[in-house]
Amino acid sequence: MTAPDTPEKPTPAAEEAERKRKEHLDEALDEALDESFPASDPPAVH
Repeated sequence: MTAPDTPEKPTPAAEEAERKRKEHLDEALDEALDESFPASDPPAVH
């Protein structure tokens, strides 16, 4: 009998990298919103 597949827990470094990635995306979105408001075009985040 084999153990069920369980997802591996991310390493602390991977968790930190993901946190930084999300923080960067959030900052980019905030900047795009500031630069496009009150225009009718949606903000572009790259």
